Amino acid sequence: HFWLDPQMMLAQARAIAQVLPTTIGMDERDVSANLARLNQRLQKLEDEIRARLAQSGRGSFWTFHGSWGHFAEHFGLEQYAVEFEGKESGVRTMIAIVSELEASGAEFIIVEPGLDRDRLSVLQNEAGKEFVGLNPMRRDYDQNLLDVAYAIADPRR
Repeated sequence: HFWLDPQMMLAQARAIAQVLPTTIGMDERDVSANLARLNQRLQKLEDEIRARLAQSGRGSFWTFHGSWGHFAEHFGLEQYAVEFEGKESGVRTMIAIVSELEASGAEFIIVEPGLDRDRLSVLQNEAGKEFVGLNPMRRDYDQNLLDVAYAIADPRR
């Protein structure tokens, strides 16, 4: 999920921009101008995210699936995941996770669409934490990353 880090996203865009003129015949000036606009847009987005996270004082968050790792690393946050490497947690692991959640003072867990609602309800009942639904694959890129930052900063928003 490299795209959840704006600088990794920009690096991919730069790599694509290098081959567009020769691959599909796009004008190099147009490609350059588009890349410059993307760079500006992503810098503005990053600045806004950093400001929001700084105001909150939060340094970590919990998520069901570890897909937000690049976002967390880029913005200096610690991500704790209920699932590890996409594998379901067993009963003993879930008991340990619930204990960690309680000890951490976490108020919420980020969950993605399509997760098993039965497993989520067990976790929610045991841990007593709120779920914040966020989708790392959402098409509205800028607003999606802002929503993540706002959810981490203030999950009740």
